[in-house]
Amino acid sequence: MVSVVLLVVVVCALSSVEATTSGKSKFPVPSYYVFGDSYHDAGNNNYLKGTLPKANFSPYGITYFKGVATGRFCDGRIIPDFLAQAVKLPLAKPDHDPTLTLNQEAVCVNYASGGAGILAASTIGPFAGAIPFSTQLSNYENVSRDIIYNFGFDAATLILNDAIYQLNIGTVDLLVYFTVPAYQASSGSVTKFVASLAAAYKDAVTRLYNQGARKVVVFGIGPVYKTPLLRLAISQMTAAKAAAFIKSFDGAIQALNTQLLHLVTSMPADDVTFPMLTMVYIDTYGAVNDMIEDSARYGISDAINACCGAGKFGAAVSCGAKGSKVCKRVSRNLFWDNLHYTESTYKKLFSLYFNGSRYVKPMSLKALCKLLIPGVPY
Repeated sequence: MVSVVLLVVVVCALSSVEATTSGKSKFPVPSYYVFGDSYHDAGNNNYLKGTLPKANFSPYGITYFKGVATGRFCDGRIIPDFLAQAVKLPLAKPDHDPTLTLNQEAVCVNYASGGAGILAASTIGPFAGAIPFSTQLSNYENVSRDIIYNFGFDAATLILNDAIYQLNIGTVDLLVYFTVPAYQASSGSVTKFVASLAAAYKDAVTRLYNQGARKVVVFGIGPVYKTPLLRLAISQMTAAKAAAFIKSFDGAIQALNTQLLHLVTSMPADDVTFPMLTMVYIDTYGAVNDMIEDSARYGISDAINACCGAGKFGAAVSCGAKGSKVCKRVSRNLFWDNLHYTESTYKKLFSLYFNGSRYVKPMSLKALCKLLIPGVPY
């Protein structure tokens, strides 16, 4: 089994939609809210102390943000940013940003935190300072109450009911489960653990619904064992142990994704408990795996190594650490650092999700954004 040292390495670790935030959007999306881990974090961890992943140093941010490391675990924009630009809203500020204000025209807030898990118990060790999923939800509930108080019921209904809610979390839970023996022992079998993650996810969507959410996007877990970080760890195992590890890890990912997809189809079907709820599932696993297996079709020349880093798979030396380097053509790499994707990859993925493909169910993000919610005072 991979040692806990792997966790320390972790933390050290094309779309037709090219709209800007200027002008009036054709989409009835007045705001959006982002929850999750480092794949969605827009800089919340910059404002936190303690042991947790951060990306507030060079060369993060070199592509889109003119060399400014915003705290995104990327060379540029991430999925929430592309959605914001598609519907002509400002990029969501981190919830912990002291300059964040509630604007009735565009209440966009990012609660995601690198290192966060679905379960608070997963936010341990080098992730201990991250903001757990449950706390992110509590922070949103505080904001939703402020919106109702500040803008009145009708305006708040439009802002909250017609907003897009993006949830991308669970990778850390699985990483900790499969790399920390004590945590795995206390969590029970893989089946039991995955079920607990899915149950917590349902509770989260229920909380969001009770505070106004009607359009919820659930991102599945990607093929984590194919990231540079895990490729490096697996390469140091015996063939037998590597095969067993991949089988167990990938099996858990597939099981969780299956339950998340079921969640997306079953909750809206419960008209009594969740009337007007619409959910979309993003098959991150399928989309990313397709890019890895058929990289040339996506204009990707390297789908294995980290663009920023050094050593085997570009993962032996973490991005930004002494001795790390940046590849010559960032846009041609699938991975930016040892765990996360390049802006170019996110742009390609967003095109699949927004315009529609087999990787987004039951409708595209564009269709979700255009959807009108009954009872909302447009």
